[in-house]
Amino acid sequence: MKHEQTTFCRLCDICCGLVATVEDGKIVGLRPDPDHVASKGFSCPKGLNFHEIVHSPDRVTAPLRRSGPVNAVDSWDTVDWNTAFSEIGAKLKSIIEEHGPESVALYVGTGAGFAFLHPYWAQGFLEAVGSKSLYSSATQDCSNKFAANREMYGFPMLQPVADFENGECLIVLGANPAATKFSFKGVPHVMKRLREAAESGSRIIHVNPRRTEAADAGGEHLPIRPGTDVYFLLAFANEIFRRGGVDRSVTERYMKNLEGLRDACAPWDAERQAEVTGIPAETLRSAVGSFLEADGAAMYLSTGLAMGGHGALCAWLAEAINAVTGNLDRKGGTLVGKGALMDFPKLAAKFGIMLSDTRSRLGNYRVVNEIMPGSMLAEEILTPGKGQIKALFVAGGNPMVTLPNTSRVEKAFRNLELLVTVDLFQNLTGTFAHWVLPGITAYERPDLGYIFHSMMGIADTRSLHYTDVVIPAVGDSMDELRIWTGLVKGAGLKFFGSGFLQALIDSRVALAKVPGVLGRPFRFSHERLLDRFLKFSGKPGVRRMRRRHPGGLELPHPGPGSFLGRRVQTGDGLVNLAPDDYVTACGDLENRFEQERLSDDRLRLVNKRGFRTLNSFLQSSPSLMKGRHGSNHLHIHPEDGIRKGMEDGGEALVWSDWGSLRVPVHFSDRMSPGTVAIPFGWGQQRALGYGAAASLPGANVNRLTPSGPEHIDELSLMATLSGIRVDAAPVPAGLPAVILAGGRSRRFGSDKAFAELGGRSMLDHVVSAAGEAGMPAVLSIAAAEGYSGRTEPRLYDPDPDVRSPLNGLLAAARVLPASFMVLTVDNPRMPAAVLRLLASRADGSSRPVVIGDGSRIYPFPGIYHESNIGAFEQAWFTGDYRLTEMVMSMNPVVVSIDDAKAVDPDLACLTNVNTPDDLADPLPAG
Repeated sequence: MKHEQTTFCRLCDICCGLVATVEDGKIVGLRPDPDHVASKGFSCPKGLNFHEIVHSPDRVTAPLRRSGPVNAVDSWDTVDWNTAFSEIGAKLKSIIEEHGPESVALYVGTGAGFAFLHPYWAQGFLEAVGSKSLYSSATQDCSNKFAANREMYGFPMLQPVADFENGECLIVLGANPAATKFSFKGVPHVMKRLREAAESGSRIIHVNPRRTEAADAGGEHLPIRPGTDVYFLLAFANEIFRRGGVDRSVTERYMKNLEGLRDACAPWDAERQAEVTGIPAETLRSAVGSFLEADGAAMYLSTGLAMGGHGALCAWLAEAINAVTGNLDRKGGTLVGKGALMDFPKLAAKFGIMLSDTRSRLGNYRVVNEIMPGSMLAEEILTPGKGQIKALFVAGGNPMVTLPNTSRVEKAFRNLELLVTVDLFQNLTGTFAHWVLPGITAYERPDLGYIFHSMMGIADTRSLHYTDVVIPAVGDSMDELRIWTGLVKGAGLKFFGSGFLQALIDSRVALAKVPGVLGRPFRFSHERLLDRFLKFSGKPGVRRMRRRHPGGLELPHPGPGSFLGRRVQTGDGLVNLAPDDYVTACGDLENRFEQERLSDDRLRLVNKRGFRTLNSFLQSSPSLMKGRHGSNHLHIHPEDGIRKGMEDGGEALVWSDWGSLRVPVHFSDRMSPGTVAIPFGWGQQRALGYGAAASLPGANVNRLTPSGPEHIDELSLMATLSGIRVDAAPVPAGLPAVILAGGRSRRFGSDKAFAELGGRSMLDHVVSAAGEAGMPAVLSIAAAEGYSGRTEPRLYDPDPDVRSPLNGLLAAARVLPASFMVLTVDNPRMPAAVLRLLASRADGSSRPVVIGDGSRIYPFPGIYHESNIGAFEQAWFTGDYRLTEMVMSMNPVVVSIDDAKAVDPDLACLTNVNTPDDLADPLPAG
């Protein structure tokens, strides 16, 4: 049978109304709902194609249990839910007993965060454990806004949004509303509405290293150097004070610490910021003039600034600028909404919810929204001591892709005693898991609009949305409420740490098993819980919402003048314009400013959101991945691309001081010269159960990003994911020579690469030999230190702590295409003739080519192929670093010792420098 049903999309900050066409229990199409009160017939391609995710052949539809240790040849068993709950519960219980509750951590991704009940239930699980080790994708994209607004307004979820359609000036910093729909606000028809605002005379200024698609709708583009936005904002605020642009009638009545804000901005004028931002002083002054003269103006920022190292300061300054100019709580400025269900900020602030001062074990960072810094998760797993994380549960997320420094995260996850993912797919994180538990999609459960809309009031249209189940759960997948309570029960814990609540759940579960109508009222149900939420908040229950408001219930917006003096949650009810820690942090900007002034000519990397992906999600939809959308790219200005020797549509190697990757090239005059962008969320080729997504090209940009305490915005816990210095070059043509430079040697006493032989470094000798053989050099190194002057492309060891050449083999096979020669820096006397000999013996297959005789082979020099990665990874995961045995098992092409002697009589090609005394041997003649 075929029927249609109203529902809504829950993929991002906007709840778009949809109509699902269902045939025989399967969604066969989705189209926009013209009667939806908020979206009014709008939906983006992501929502319209989500049924391909629901019914993807790659979906996990029953619990998966790993058989054996994590390695490259994995074996998985399908088990029933009782077995899963029992075995995971037993392991969890033993970990808690041995290591304590803080050894268990929870990571909540957007897949869980955009459901109404899932975050609460996941939190109930963590509180049952007794742990505060909560992590989230927020510290990769938005926690700066929460941190700053907690200090200014007394509660993190008080988030003003731009009323840009009623204003005369809008400044958009580090954002592309065309892709994000003004996150968090969630604006449907955003391009149309931006165009109408521009046509009405509003001045719209897009401050961004990239000319975004949103700028095409109207306005002007001010290119800015990545990572320098804080200086632009400080100078902008300074200029407001200089011009007397502070609205004293507002600041004196509703705000405090104006002088602290003025003093913090005082050192930064328009001319000084121009030295590092690239925005001329007069251009900044013109923007300030328009902002002050406008009848309603708003400054809006998003993830581009959040990820740049000073996210909290930027969020604070933007809010402060809106506030002191009288544009906060003003028509055409910024407005603070109210939740559709309740005024949660008022209730939560009263009871201290989301306002704890819990500190992290490492770094002593104060949590933001109770969330620990994601950039430290790997360190918390790898660093011994009380509270070291031994078990990690991941709810609807993919931290193997979204966290910074992917290699470090991989090492950490392989060291966990228990890793459990609750997801639709066995994604890259699930590849390293011990268990994958299949959750359900938004169309397999009833739901309300997610908490930003329902509880916080962060929305374009204040409205309440309820949707019914559209289809039954696919396969044996289970709703997350039952998953989390099942895990708690399996471990013998108490949900939310409450014996009463656990007894209530147990009794209802038992009574629900009574057959027939007697057991029906006690069955565990999303619908009943949502009905209670609705009625408790004084709203129509599920039945009335379903019958009378299928397209949502529009509610009155509190409007201008409803926030200041009424709903600010600071102790004295005043907006704090200069929080102490933020003013102090401004004083620490001088050193960073000087570094920016002396900046080198390396490229600056910024992040970029895609129009057909959501973080690391949606790559299993064939319709969304068509054509150029089926990969991410290095977006580079044509001038930079040509200067680097690249071709549009070719491939590039990109490297930073922390990692490297290979990615297709896209020339784009949207990029400012000197700036490149790589969209995030890609590079899942190694995901075992992610067939469609794993078959796509593209690379994980977070292989280039750093982690650890030196790269965290301490005020917001944001990871540094943007503004990073990188280099790029075309993928080497022909047969590249990967030179294993390694690092400091115990026997040698220092880094061999820089030791001199005959007036040149050992590394230079090997590079010269490769060049003479016509093989472009690629360096494989453990760390960037000492290589700043080198121009060769770099690869990085997956784990520098492992002293094995397998590091370099694995790094090369993961990044380089086809075949590559591998040399070691230990052999500065390598004759080019030997390299040419090896190349001549390659038979066109993926078999390694090495030198050897009947009793022994020598792995280096040798030719290897990207398809050898399976053998490399198997050896890597099992810790078997015996290269000779591994290469022998790969049926190599063996060049005889006699043939090698014919071009290298002394067999210098097999003679290594192991100690400084070995450098005394002369170089071969010629």
